Amino acid sequence: VAGTSVNITAETLGTGGDNLDIVLTPAGTGRVVIGNVRIYPSSGLVQVAQVDSSIYGSSLQLKAYTSEDVIFYEGSTVIGRFLAGGGLQLSERTAPSAPATNSVRIYAEDNGAGKTRLMALFATGSAVQIAVEP
Repeated sequence: VAGTSVNITAETLGTGGDNLDIVLTPAGTGRVVIGNVRIYPSSGLVQVAQVDSSIYGSSLQLKAYTSEDVIFYEGSTVIGRFLAGGGLQLSERTAPSAPATNSVRIYAEDNGAGKTRLMALFATGSAVQIAVEP
């Protein structure tokens, strides 16, 4: 039906070759935009817009380096990363808003004395300290 979609399809030309990539290459520092996802090939950045703004502001960004770390940004500030060698690293931040019912949010913050503490925030708005930097 005219006007309902534009399809870009990889064709095998009858050769039987499957699993073909579709490569989109913008000029310079241009980006590839697919809905709310923006891909910046020149920097390796993938930005997913319009996620839960009560947690992450207006966007959540993932950036993978050669080490395969996945980095989470709030604006231009790194708030955490999944490490290629295993583990999750969190940066200190202000407490987020309470999550939805039957959920918990884990975050790191300064304890007021210059030490980092790991917190769990529940739907009731109650925050519980899990651990504090020795």
